[in-house]
Amino acid sequence: RAAAAALRASAAAFQSEMRETADEVDRRADKVEKMLDESSTKLDALTDSVESYEATTDSRFASQNAILRAWIAGFFAILAAVLTCRHVYSHTTRMAFPEAQRKVLAILWMVPIYAATSWAAIVWPVAQDELQLASSCYEAYAVYMYFALLVAILSDGRGEHAAVAQLPERLPPPVFGCGRRCRGPLLSAEAFMRRCKLFTLQFVVFKPILALAQFAFNRYARFRGELLDYTKPALWITLLLNASVSLALAALFAFFHATQHSPRVAKHTPWHKFLAVKSVVFLTWFQAVAITLALHLKLGPLADERLASAFQNFLVCIEMFVAAAAHGHVFGADEWQPDFKPRHITASVADNLALHDFVRDVRSVLPTRRHRARGDPTDLPPPSPDDAKSPDSLDSNDAERSALNNPRREPDDLPASPRRTAAGRRFGADPRRSRSPPDDPPLLAPDFQGDDFV
Repeated sequence: RAAAAALRASAAAFQSEMRETADEVDRRADKVEKMLDESSTKLDALTDSVESYEATTDSRFASQNAILRAWIAGFFAILAAVLTCRHVYSHTTRMAFPEAQRKVLAILWMVPIYAATSWAAIVWPVAQDELQLASSCYEAYAVYMYFALLVAILSDGRGEHAAVAQLPERLPPPVFGCGRRCRGPLLSAEAFMRRCKLFTLQFVVFKPILALAQFAFNRYARFRGELLDYTKPALWITLLLNASVSLALAALFAFFHATQHSPRVAKHTPWHKFLAVKSVVFLTWFQAVAITLALHLKLGPLADERLASAFQNFLVCIEMFVAAAAHGHVFGADEWQPDFKPRHITASVADNLALHDFVRDVRSVLPTRRHRARGDPTDLPPPSPDDAKSPDSLDSNDAERSALNNPRREPDDLPASPRRTAAGRRFGADPRRSRSPPDDPPLLAPDFQGDDFV
């Protein structure tokens, strides 16, 4: 009994210790769990703070990048507008060929309109659709103005009938398959002119209509979609616009090919004008299509629609500055003047680097073999005071100075003078050392001297 009582007492004590141990473990577990909850709360707060900081930093960087893009694009847009205004002023003050120069002015205004609308789209992205609609309407008008410019040059300002008279009698159709109803594979000059004009004018009509339809469809969410989604109108509008652009480009190229050998057109460099207009209108349009495809394919930073649109407008602003500089050379006002004669001045690599002038300057400072054999010419004795004070010497010095300043005089005209030159030699002092100054050729060619050169 005593042993059983002792065993029961020890069991009770063990159970009490176990309960105390379990209670202690529970308390510590609750404490650890509380600490984990606090750590998790702090970690969540820290994560939220980091995410907020990242969002704030990204927003600031995005805002700074947007401001930087707007400043750079605005700078190039202003330069393009200033250059265009200069070209416009040059044409308006020298309107010698109004029938052609009016078309040139209409083409020149395309650059500042493109630059202004693209820069405004960067600053106000919400108004991009309206701005793009305005630029689209004018670009179609500028394409037709190039065709009208070629007609005016070909007819010498006397109308379309005079231009038809300058074309060959039979010409191939401007677009393949458009001459099937004719008696032969070739068209008459009048039919060729009419079809080229028709294919160019269709772009002037369809471009604003398709741009307006795209603008209207973008207003409704159910008509919006990816470019390659055939259930949405964006794909079909793009295909129709591409077909219209292709027809206009083919007609313009055919008309240019038919008139490029005309003496009236050839003197106005039609190929340069063709590239200047097409690079602004068609290359910018194909560039927009390429950026849209990159947006659809999620290529790099162009995966974001807002950044892709800003990138397109930014490129257009820079390209318009280049186009304005090119238009000043291609559509200059001098070529329309009655007394204009085109000049084709070519320069070699040596002329670009001025190598001949550099070699001549180096030879002028290096001692020649004759001088090295005789010694340094600066060791000659100075002139005597009597010679320096002589009136005859002063007169001869003045005559010599006038002769040296005029390179077209012959060396024999230089009077003998005891005055020391810059190289230390005396003219007329010693027959063995008498040497005339070099007969340098004139710095300018005879055809580019005086007021004509200025």
